[in-house]
Amino acid sequence: MINQFQTSDMYLAAYLLAKGFKVEKADRSLPHEVTFIFTQSIDELRSYAEDYEFKNATIETRKYVSAIKQIKSIIQNRA
Repeated sequence: MINQFQTSDMYLAAYLLAKGFKVEKADRSLPHEVTFIFTQSIDELRSYAEDYEFKNATIETRKYVSAIKQIKSIIQNRA
C-alpha cells in the first residue's frame, strides 16, 4: 500500500501545491467531489496540512492565487 495524503478541500490542496507539492491524482469517483491525492513527503504534507487547519499557515499571496487557479483547472478537466 502506498502512503497517500488525500483531501477534497480545494483550498488546502491549493495551499499544498503552492508549497511545492504535486497533485499525483485527482479522484472523481464520488459524484460532485474531487479528491486530491499527494504521495510525496507524507510527514511534511501532514505538517503543512495541520498548519493550514489550525490557521498557522503562511504563504505568498500570488503563489496561493496561482495554485487556486491550477486546482480549479484540475477540477474542470474531466478527461
